[in-house]
Amino acid sequence: GLGLFACGALLGTVVFPSVPDRPMAVRHTPGWSGSECEKSLQESDGFYCENEEQWNDRVDIVRKQSPYQCLSMQCMAPTTFQWYWRFFEPEWSCFEERVGEFGVMGKWVCDMNLIRRRVEKTNQPCLLYSVGFNESYSFESAFHEKMPMCNIFALHADKKAPSPPSFVHHKSWEVAEPPVGDSTSKVRSLQSIMKDLGHEGREIDVLKVELYGAEYEWFFKLFQENFMPFRQILLKVHSTEKNRDLFAQLRRFGFVIAHKELYYPRILTHQYVMVRLASNLFTDIIQDEITEKFAPKE
Repeated sequence: GLGLFACGALLGTVVFPSVPDRPMAVRHTPGWSGSECEKSLQESDGFYCENEEQWNDRVDIVRKQSPYQCLSMQCMAPTTFQWYWRFFEPEWSCFEERVGEFGVMGKWVCDMNLIRRRVEKTNQPCLLYSVGFNESYSFESAFHEKMPMCNIFALHADKKAPSPPSFVHHKSWEVAEPPVGDSTSKVRSLQSIMKDLGHEGREIDVLKVELYGAEYEWFFKLFQENFMPFRQILLKVHSTEKNRDLFAQLRRFGFVIAHKELYYPRILTHQYVMVRLASNLFTDIIQDEITEKFAPKE
């Protein structure tokens, strides 16, 4: 069988706890009938409402493509751009909308129509978290134009950044653990940031990550905490050596690849869009011996 692999060779000895095997708390969008799309609602954690035949076909594509996604122990990860030619191709279809400039500053975003529908039915604003900074707020501005019902939060401590637009809530925080004993540090964990913002227990609809190589350390900390409250991730990655570990762990939490795009200024950098389905949807293609490596120690 195919499976995940340990990342100890790259990041030291790291032990990941298993993803909690819990009954999925399906958040039915009001107006959607569970009888019409019960299976897709269950297996997407309440995000997709599709008939069972169509849904099974979509999930089957992900399973069939797994051998080509570099999720096995035998997969090599050379430090050349050719690695991107072979592995981690898109496997999930969605309604994509280009947000921002056409070129390196813009992003593709999945299923914004479903996010809009949920907001309309629940009267709860959606959330965009932008972690890190990339020259301007052009993406956030374009996102606001398309999704004015969303609250936008920019989390970075870039002193050279311009003042954000009025609709962008900027918090001068680095998203990491604070130094021991430093009560004044702007370095914060994501959980503490969400709590301070009143988002504890909320799902972040869209997470945009611009951390210039620091994304691996940040994500692996979240993996260890079993804390992945994101529906969709817009992620720029920088290391072919570390991508395999990162994507394998994202798969463990139910993420599938919806879009892949070369970041043209740097040929070893790519941008991905990943959408989260149910965390236990693909456990049948994870090797038992690899899963045991990530289990909590007694």
